[in-house]
Amino acid sequence: MKWEEQVLKFAQLGQLRAIAPYLPRNENNRLNSYIYEMVLFDYLKNDQEAFLCLVRDWAPPPELYNVTAIIGAVIDHLLVCQPDNRFLLQSLADLYSYQRKYGKALAMYLK
Repeated sequence: MKWEEQVLKFAQLGQLRAIAPYLPRNENNRLNSYIYEMVLFDYLKNDQEAFLCLVRDWAPPPELYNVTAIIGAVIDHLLVCQPDNRFLLQSLADLYSYQRKYGKALAMYLK
């Protein structure tokens, strides 16, 4: 798909965040989930506040990306790099909510 080829070019240049707002997200025009996950991982590493905005902007995400994979990456980032990052804790709470794991979501909101 042409979109995916272009996104990979942006990734090679380290410019995923420049193209992220323009990625198609509707049912008729959707990319492979690894593209959305790659963009989310880039935001997670480089701009946690924007990561939270993207998680919310792409809600509800089950069709776009693997929520469980993103949750795992956020948890790893919290454990290794920034255990008290409020943007990541809020992102994690939102992601748990998308999975209907409201108890875990509430625990993240309360941290």
